[in-house]
Amino acid sequence: MYRIGIGLIIASFVVWIIPPLAPFLPLSAAGKTLVATGAIVAAEIMFWIGAVLVGKEAAAKLRKSTVWQASARQHARLESRLNSCLSPNRPNS
Repeated sequence: MYRIGIGLIIASFVVWIIPPLAPFLPLSAAGKTLVATGAIVAAEIMFWIGAVLVGKEAAAKLRKSTVWQASARQHARLESRLNSCLSPNRPNS
């Protein structure tokens, strides 16, 4: 079960390649949207089923050591920049 869980978690990361490629598929706009949305939903389902199979500690370790950690830092940086731009105490330039 542990190996199946690891396989599902790894496969969920691979499925995340599909949404950025969806706009280039020869489908209608609705079809591209369905493909991207389906891939995101499938990736999340695969990750969480894998997480249940490998256990809470192993899933947390895998999730922490991946892209989310870097994207969380970038998100925090962008959010602080946005807040500084939108703060009411900002002097007019």
